[in-house]
Amino acid sequence: MKKLIIIFAFLLIPCKESWSAFSSGDRGTSAAQFLKLGAGARPAAMGDAFTATTLGSESVYWNPAGLNYESKGSVSMMHGFWFEDIAYDWISGAVRLSPVSVAGLGIQRLSYGDIKGTDISGVETGNFSPSDMAISFSYAHDLGMLMAGGTFKYISSRIDAKATAMAVDAGVVKSWDNIKAGLAVKNAGTKMKFADEKEPLPLAIKFGGSMGLSEKLLACTDLTLQRDNAPTLGLGGEYSVKAGNSTVAARAGYNTITKDIEGFKGFSFGLGWNFNNFAIDYAFVPFGEIGSTHRLSLAFKW
Repeated sequence: MKKLIIIFAFLLIPCKESWSAFSSGDRGTSAAQFLKLGAGARPAAMGDAFTATTLGSESVYWNPAGLNYESKGSVSMMHGFWFEDIAYDWISGAVRLSPVSVAGLGIQRLSYGDIKGTDISGVETGNFSPSDMAISFSYAHDLGMLMAGGTFKYISSRIDAKATAMAVDAGVVKSWDNIKAGLAVKNAGTKMKFADEKEPLPLAIKFGGSMGLSEKLLACTDLTLQRDNAPTLGLGGEYSVKAGNSTVAARAGYNTITKDIEGFKGFSFGLGWNFNNFAIDYAFVPFGEIGSTHRLSLAFKW
């Protein structure tokens, strides 16, 4: 436990400059913004309030400690239909190594489609395809009194040239019957260098909780402190009904991260269907005047 506290201390207090940037006045000062986009349609439909709710291989993104809830192993895939020609994809897998340890792998990619390039005179130089990617390796361990986990990330962004960075996540989850609490520190790492400019990663500290209000109803919440924005709050709920080997779920959520966008935004909605070891989930997330996004996930566990 002492070792765990020391690790979190180093992640939470990197330097005075980092703490001063946890405000809305520093928007746009972080690179690799795609790291905030989430993983899986179920979390998206529930307001991205998944720091404590998470389980399965998607925990590689939300909180690596959640991998400890794997029974044997699982694979999850998500495709996000974004604005214009932008596409967002996530794939992850997890496998139990021992009764108290689990390993996970996740790949996150954002593609912006083809963009016409021009030189300083406005002459077309051909198309280029910007993209972002992160590859994550996670390990989780059951400490008895709580679950703990860590993730190492390799991050790359390509516009015309390529920039890379390394980062780590760390998290814990504590359970009491039908209540769970979680803490995660995300994207603590090196800066990304584009040309002569170096930009930090979107460091975030997330506090989460979830409660099973009944066998059918689950509620969850997240508070996020981030180095390039004001604190945000996520709220979510899920109502599920079992029928034989199937479970059907309706979900809804709200997140304040889009509060400055005009139009209908912040809310999210989704549906899910589980049959034996197979699951399919859908989420609809509007972004006001910018447009709406759709996410579709498939998952299989054994």
